[in-house]
Amino acid sequence: MSVINYTYREIEDLKKRVTKIKEYDRLFNYDQHYKSYNFNAPDTEEKREDYINRVFWYLFISNQIAYSLQYQIDTTIFKEEGQEEEQENNEPDTLKRLLQDLRSLEYNINTNDGNKFICEPYYRFFEKIQNHILELIADIYGD
Repeated sequence: MSVINYTYREIEDLKKRVTKIKEYDRLFNYDQHYKSYNFNAPDTEEKREDYINRVFWYLFISNQIAYSLQYQIDTTIFKEEGQEEEQENNEPDTLKRLLQDLRSLEYNINTNDGNKFICEPYYRFFEKIQNHILELIADIYGD
């Protein structure tokens, strides 16, 4: 499997899909890095949005670096893109596809020897997102 060069729009789409999953807010409840990032201030929707934007921004940059290093080319990171219509769907197939897309991105930002192109706190939160989606899928199928 080779590294995929995800566009900013594709990463933004993944982020939007993640924010639409059932019990999305639960991801932030016990995350220590999120709490320290906000200086242990009261939790708000704006702070969550800021944090998830930062997580996916770092995922985007990490993917661009991984792709650039893999193929030793200088890619253009910032591109103007149009807006897409939002959609909400927690159907099993949609969640499975989202998980597959997130795992593809995860593959891109990890090297074969275990190094990551993203700092650990944001990577752990990214893993937390994937685990939450797995729980939702398991709940749907009653596993």
